[in-house]
Amino acid sequence: MRERFAVQITKYVRAFPRDVVGFEYGKQLIRCGCSPGANYEEADESASLKDFIYKIRACLQESKETRYWLSLSKAAFGENELNTWLVNEVDEPIKIFNARLARALKRSQSPDSNDAPEL
Repeated sequence: MRERFAVQITKYVRAFPRDVVGFEYGKQLIRCGCSPGANYEEADESASLKDFIYKIRACLQESKETRYWLSLSKAAFGENELNTWLVNEVDEPIKIFNARLARALKRSQSPDSNDAPEL
């Protein structure tokens, strides 16, 4: 799913106007829209619970930033089918990242936490 979302972001950005606004919005969307997938891969390979929490927070922040830029681009360039799909699709990883972060934070506060990232 992460790869499909990133590919769809790039397809969406390719349709932006070739002007200063289109380039800036596109640059922002490519950066934040492709980042959560890479950060999630890293989070799953975390050596510690603290590192996992840090990386999942990054996933969550980048996903929320993606939602913002999608909303902004919709307002600037109009709504289309791909924008609608992306806006709906970005909410799912946000829910997943929130749930994994909550479990990790709860586990990190547990007195018997062994600092392993397994969640």
